[in-house]
Amino acid sequence: MKPKPDINRLAELAEVVKSSIVPVFGEATDAINEAINAAVEEQQEKGSDAPLRVTLSIRVVWDTSGDTVDISLPVPVKRTFTANRKMPDHKQTNLPLDGDVSGEDANPKPWDRYREDKTRKLAAKVLSLPEVNPELHNAAVTRAAARGIEYVDALMEIAKESGGGQ
Repeated sequence: MKPKPDINRLAELAEVVKSSIVPVFGEATDAINEAINAAVEEQQEKGSDAPLRVTLSIRVVWDTSGDTVDISLPVPVKRTFTANRKMPDHKQTNLPLDGDVSGEDANPKPWDRYREDKTRKLAAKVLSLPEVNPELHNAAVTRAAARGIEYVDALMEIAKESGGGQ
C-alpha cells in the first residue's frame, strides 16, 4: 500500500508553483497576447460592449510518489470563423437552365447550382408579385393552370419566350 502524501507538504507545493509560474507566464507571453488580440477582434466584429475576457487556467499536476510537479498554462486562442449560406429549397421543382428540358446533370457544377438558385430567387421574389406586373402574373397563372406546371416554371417559360431567360 502506497503511503499517503504528507499534507504538510502543501505549503511546499504552493511555493514550488509560485516560483515556477512566473517563468511559465514569460514563455506564454506571445500566446497570451494572441489570445487577447483574438478576443478584441471578435468583440469588434460583433460590435459588442461586453467586458473583454481571456481565461487562463494554471494546471498543477503533483506526482506524490516521484515528488515531481508539472505546472502548465494552456492558452486558448479563441477564433470564430463563420459563414452564412442559404440551403437549397428541395420543395421547389428544378428548372432547366439552358433550354434542356430532357433531363438534368446528375452532378451539377457549383456555378450551375448558383445560377439555378439565383434564378429561383429572382422569379419568386420579383415576378410572382401581382402588384409588380399584373399582366405577367395573370399570364403565368393561366399558363400554369392550362399546362399543369408550377407558377415559377410558367414564369420561366414566358421569360424565355420573350428573350429574358437565356
